[in-house]
Amino acid sequence: MRFVNLLGVFGALAFALCLFACDDTVSSTDSSNLYGLDAIPGFNIKPYSSGNGETSSSGGSSSSFEESSASEESSSSVEEESSSSEESNSVSSEESSSSKRSSSSSEENSSSGESSSSLEDSSSSEESSSSEDSSSSSSEELSSSSISVQNPGTDVGTCGPEKDVVKKGGSVKWKFTKGPEIEATQLMKASFSWTFEGGSPATAEVTGTNGLNQAVTYTTSGDYSASLVISLGASTYNLTCSPVQVNGDPIEGCKCTTSAASVDYISTPDVTWSVTGCVSASDLSTYNWDGVDGGTTFTKSFNAPTASYAPVLKVGNTDNTVVDVTCTAVKVTDGSSYEIVATQNAGAIKLPAGTSTVALKVDAPNSSVFCLVAREDSPTGALDGSVNNVAINGSDYISVSMPARTLVNGATLEFYLDVPATCGVQ
Repeated sequence: MRFVNLLGVFGALAFALCLFACDDTVSSTDSSNLYGLDAIPGFNIKPYSSGNGETSSSGGSSSSFEESSASEESSSSVEEESSSSEESNSVSSEESSSSKRSSSSSEENSSSGESSSSLEDSSSSEESSSSEDSSSSSSEELSSSSISVQNPGTDVGTCGPEKDVVKKGGSVKWKFTKGPEIEATQLMKASFSWTFEGGSPATAEVTGTNGLNQAVTYTTSGDYSASLVISLGASTYNLTCSPVQVNGDPIEGCKCTTSAASVDYISTPDVTWSVTGCVSASDLSTYNWDGVDGGTTFTKSFNAPTASYAPVLKVGNTDNTVVDVTCTAVKVTDGSSYEIVATQNAGAIKLPAGTSTVALKVDAPNSSVFCLVAREDSPTGALDGSVNNVAINGSDYISVSMPARTLVNGATLEFYLDVPATCGVQ
């Protein structure tokens, strides 16, 4: 019996030691291992900590142990909740800070957005204004280009007949010649509106390059004009063409001459031209000299040297015919290089090769000019030249008759000689 009691005591001690050892093991075991032991069948051990931090080894009350464990779990739960609450508060604080930052950022973005929006609105306003200005400018340019230009000048181009004069019943081609303002490729799409006064056809509407030329027939004599309207997109140009003269009954045989080919304006300032020999089936009606209507003669006064001058003469008849007549040109000098003061050999003077101006101080009774080659200056060769555009040529001596009015006192003679010669009047 005593032996049995000893065994009980030793068993109790062993069990206590085992509990103590197991409690140390459990106390030193982390919660993950603890949960591992708890998972073993037969073990339902949870740590219990006393108020002074020592782990109780008493196994007397399972509920006390479990309550302590529950208290620790509760404390742990409170701590975890507190930690969680702090973390939550921290997160909330961070979220609040983030929210503030976000709000600040939002405000900044909003402000920036408003500023950007304001700038965009301003930019949009400026762009709108620029667009309106551009639109206005474009509209003004379009409006300006849409306005028809009267007689725009040679930068756009010119129009006129290929021939200034045609016969009654004949045809003339009217032509547009472009200027630098128009590109050649633009003419392919241009619209041409022609109007021909007194012509057939009277009008022509053509698109493209076929509108550049138009053939027109005239059955009535007279002076006729034409006009052309060119449309290039929004631009329109109005051109007045140069006129065409349609002649009726012809005027033929007219000659316009003067008394001398060369005059000294100091001694002979006035030069007279005359027109003779005109013949026409209709009555001769007009003589226009240098743009002024006159008669069959025309006189011009000179007060300075002139290399060459001839008046422009137009003769017309009652059938609306107008012809241009070429007049003899005159050279006007400032004094004479040479003078002939007597006839025959008494007045002969030596002239060099080339052109010389000679003033007459005497009348030539026989209306002739003579020249004798000076062989000391030209041993061989025939004389070749002219006097007042009348040819003179021969061997050593030549003589040529001239119109009486050209060999009078005060007249000027112009000699051209290929070799030196002695010349005079007789």
